[in-house]
Amino acid sequence: MNKLFDEDLKPYVLNGTSGCESITDLYVIGTAGMRVLSENEQESIYTSIQNFFNNSDYWKEFKYDNDTIMTIPGYQEAIYAWFAVYNFYPDKNFSSFEIGGGSAQLAFIDNDKSFKDYHHYISFNGTNLSVFSVSWISLGIDSALLNLSLSIAATTGNSQIKLPCYPKGVKLDSIHNVNLDVEGTGNYDECKELLSKYTLIQNSCKSSKTDCIFEGVPLPHKLENVFGISVLDYPSEFFRDHNVNGSWPTPAENETIENIDKFGKKYCSMDWDDILDTYGHEYSSNLINYCAQMAYGNLFLETGLHISPDSKSVVRNSTIDGTSINWAYGVILAKASLDLTVEQHEGYFGLTVAIGVVVGLIIVSLSVYFIIKIRKSREESDDFIPLQSENTLMESVEQEDQEGKELEFSTVHMPLIETQ
Repeated sequence: MNKLFDEDLKPYVLNGTSGCESITDLYVIGTAGMRVLSENEQESIYTSIQNFFNNSDYWKEFKYDNDTIMTIPGYQEAIYAWFAVYNFYPDKNFSSFEIGGGSAQLAFIDNDKSFKDYHHYISFNGTNLSVFSVSWISLGIDSALLNLSLSIAATTGNSQIKLPCYPKGVKLDSIHNVNLDVEGTGNYDECKELLSKYTLIQNSCKSSKTDCIFEGVPLPHKLENVFGISVLDYPSEFFRDHNVNGSWPTPAENETIENIDKFGKKYCSMDWDDILDTYGHEYSSNLINYCAQMAYGNLFLETGLHISPDSKSVVRNSTIDGTSINWAYGVILAKASLDLTVEQHEGYFGLTVAIGVVVGLIIVSLSVYFIIKIRKSREESDDFIPLQSENTLMESVEQEDQEGKELEFSTVHMPLIETQ
């Protein structure tokens, strides 16, 4: 904990809050990695964090309590991601679709009130919208690969498995903290087939009016514009900048399901050593995952969101004008809007501002995805799926208030803790 808060985070916080600690609200937020834990386990972790703050000469000066150190529900995470996209494109009616490590989220404007379990009525700055929001705790990429691996091991009765979702020649001795000997076979089509069989399963749809996505969640209408972030964009972001022999589809509007599938088949079938020689050994920790990410993301889009393979309606982008687009940034905007409320069924309540440190006109955020194992039995359980870590990044956003005076919102995103 000392490494995270004092060594990794403190230098960034000092940049925006020095001398203002006593009037700064400090938020620490858990998402999917925490939601899979029991309330007692979450409370134990958050109590440890508060104790650390209380005993720190620096952190104890900030304002924090049980209302600022917490876990947010999945539907709020989905709404925050959508709000981040909406901030840049209020007129394009984008759906936000995010696949993380432990969960997947979808949110979009929808005026059909037929599916009240998924609808939330949002009000901010005089704007009122009806948003369809859903989160799947079991359908993040790490969850998917672990469940697929365990299913293959159970079917074969062997902890030594061959997994087509990794390039040929890849060898691993564990999958997300579960001891399995894995050998990549690099078969893109087989990867999608197995993911469809064991993870992205089309269950019976409870609604006779619409298609369903997964786990019985209805899809009220065809999605015209989808903004894909996180896992949906990781391969695109890399191969746009490392487009060897022009094999990646360009321009970005040509990053359709069928074109990325075509690239994915070639990439996955490459020998692992050849991949490293072609794209660079320094990217090995990412290169090993791109085959699975392309296959899983496209399968989710095609069979879950019912998007045509040749459709150009999906925008894959996690960064706009240098700003990282994710649920954490959505929270910063929610805080900046001052009056974001959500109505779920009956009654209004304020949407919890999950991340933010507010100092006068400066907002500093730290988003923490907890990847923590509390007890030994969790190490071999398939119901605890850690999130993928992301890079630390610094962003600045400038905004003018009603009087025209410039306000600066400086944000620090720290989306990783990996404690074992």
